[in-house]
Amino acid sequence: MLALLGLVAAELVLRLALGLGDPPLYRTHPTIEYLMQPGVYRRFGHTVSINRWHMRSPDLPQAKPAGEFRILVIGDSVVNGGSPTDDADLATALLGPALERAWSRPRITVCNISAGSWGPDNQLAYLREFGTFDADLAILVLNSYDWGDVPTFAPLTWEMPTRRPLLALQEVVENYGPRLLGRSSAPTTYDEANPPEAMTRRSETALRDMVALLHERGVKVAAVQHAMRRELPGAFHAGHGKLLALLESLGVPVEQSRPDFAAAVATGRNVYRDEIHPSAEGQRVLLAVLQRAAERARAAPAPAGSGGPPPSGR
Repeated sequence: MLALLGLVAAELVLRLALGLGDPPLYRTHPTIEYLMQPGVYRRFGHTVSINRWHMRSPDLPQAKPAGEFRILVIGDSVVNGGSPTDDADLATALLGPALERAWSRPRITVCNISAGSWGPDNQLAYLREFGTFDADLAILVLNSYDWGDVPTFAPLTWEMPTRRPLLALQEVVENYGPRLLGRSSAPTTYDEANPPEAMTRRSETALRDMVALLHERGVKVAAVQHAMRRELPGAFHAGHGKLLALLESLGVPVEQSRPDFAAAVATGRNVYRDEIHPSAEGQRVLLAVLQRAAERARAAPAPAGSGGPPPSGR
């Protein structure tokens, strides 16, 4: 009886105090690889909201209402934030109000199109599937590992659950047990800083095609290159320079996050929660970089050849 009461007490603490038992859910997709399932999840005192378009953003109609200005921010877990970041702390949640003040215009909507470990191939497939939502601007947020980050279409495992566990205790065993043991559900078989050439070619092609698709639909594009913690004091990984050269060849203005994050770290601010992901404070640093990127995209000329009908979607 005491053991049963102890298990019940542990379940209540894990569920009510920590929010375990309600992980953000995923589903597979034949071209995008995987998507976050729509819903509002409560984790570690944070709210994680996924809208019907699988964005980490408030819900919105696919067609832009009259008078609204739309920005797509496209990225991976750096942009998404994951469960450790509350909706309200995301750089994308702060960007719309910041630009409304800076540009003295109302109704700026920012769409956070992201998921953990997405690369350019996943992002391109998303835009082909769901369209560009009548966006005015798009900001691509990349890091050095995106040079060669391609889908595997492997089955989803405990890191991306597809259903809610029956018990919070079950989640501790199935999800956090492997994490505490240092296990990865999808260990890499190559050096992520120097991936095989076939993978880099695929990523570069996807990035080129994504910029072309956005330009075809009249969307101005800028990019942010996000620096990992280990890249602050020394050289970037090879992918940084490769991606920068490609973006510049496509006429995409690029903002770098390294100066902002390095300055914040130098003053003792805790802006990373691990090697790559911004903390809640780091999201505010990322906000400043996104705002500069939005300014540069807005000032850019209209994309050549834009104005025709979109190839698919909106």
